[in-house]
Formats: sequence, C-alpha cells, structure tokens
Amino acid sequence: MNSFVGAPVRAGIARMAAMLPLLAGGCSALTDDVTGVDLSWSLEALDGRRVDTCVSVRVSNIRLHWQVDGSESSEAWPCEDKTAVTSMPVMPGDAVLWVEPECLPDNTVADPASFEAPAPLARRIVRGEVVTLNTVLIMVETNCEGRPCICKTAASLVSHTEPGA
Repeated sequence: MNSFVGAPVRAGIARMAAMLPLLAGGCSALTDDVTGVDLSWSLEALDGRRVDTCVSVRVSNIRLHWQVDGSESSEAWPCEDKTAVTSMPVMPGDAVLWVEPECLPDNTVADPASFEAPAPLARRIVRGEVVTLNTVLIMVETNCEGRPCICKTAASLVSHTEPGA
C-alpha cells in the first residue's frame, strides 16, 4: 500500500523541498525576489498505450525551456519525478515556455519527429510569483516500425534502416 502512494508523496516532498529556499527568505523575498515555474508532466504513447515508466521508453529527464525578453535558460528533472519547481529564479517579463524529453543514457534531446509536446506557452511572469503550468502531456513514439522511435539507441537506428536487418 505504501508503494502505491510513495511516488506522489516523494514528488510532493520534492516540490516542498524546492520551495523551501523560496520561503526561507521571508515574505519580502516571496514578493520581491522569487519568481519560478511549477511543472507537472505525463507520458503517453502516440498509439494510445499507457507509458508505465520513463525508463521503458528510455527517457531520462524532462527539460523545461524558457525565453524571457530575449534571454533563454532551461532546467531538467528526472522524468520519473513527474513534477518539479525551478530551483533558479526566472526573470520577470513576457515568457515563452516549452518542454522536451531527454534520452538515456546521455541526456540528449529526443528526435523531434518522435514526440509531441504542447506548443510553446506564452505567459507573463511577474516578480514574486510562481507560474504554475498544468500537467503537460508528452506523447512519445513507441512503434519503431518505419518511424523514428523516441530515444532509440544507435544500434536500433542501424537495425531499422539497413535492409534485411
């Protein structure tokens, strides 16, 4: 029974731990200095099948990118966490935010033809506020027959492209 609620509890604890530095500075820090993004995600196969674990589709991390008034930055979290809060402040201003899965074992970005993520989101980031993104659904290609499969290895690239393999 504890293993069922363990992941959500760990995610909640991780989210609280990420927020502690924000709270440690007191109320003035929250209203004057701290700006961040709270993100949750879920993976699903393009063919409608459920993705039980990130490892099963070789996804290591989910990377959040943000561009605010011409400056770009990003942060990544382990895919299995399913939720995160930026640990670094995000500059206030007009922002564009987007997510991408990263692949095992080297955290390279997955082939863009192999996944569908929400279109970049435009948000106004205000000093002292945390921007909460609803759960984003990332659809991943798991059928490697004739299409790019998310996070496939170099060996599987060769086996799917060479005749007679």
